[in-house]
Amino acid sequence: QLELIGMCDKIEIMDGKYYPVTLKSSNPPIRGVWDQDALELVAHAILLEDEFETEVYVGFVDYEKIGDRRPVVMDVNLRKALFEIIREVKEITENKKLPNVKKSAKKCEKCEYKEICLKN
Repeated sequence: QLELIGMCDKIEIMDGKYYPVTLKSSNPPIRGVWDQDALELVAHAILLEDEFETEVYVGFVDYEKIGDRRPVVMDVNLRKALFEIIREVKEITENKKLPNVKKSAKKCEKCEYKEICLKN
């Protein structure tokens, strides 16, 4: 339905409930998880819900560099944020609309798309 495909790094099953786990080698933020990590996790949760006909309420991001596991609640706001990103991606791919990007000398320097983005 959402045209999502993907594979969880890990799925833990406890008391019949499914918990997606994303493994990250980066440093975590001071509190919580990075937004992109939470969005990846909620996408995996939705795929698990579809595959196993269940509901996923919580997932985890394991920041392996420091050996820390952080929970992420799969709430309505996180799901809405994912759906908005999916909508934006469809807009880009179907209508050939260039996305809004934050230009940064450091990030743009090595990007393979810099010639396209910097023209606009």
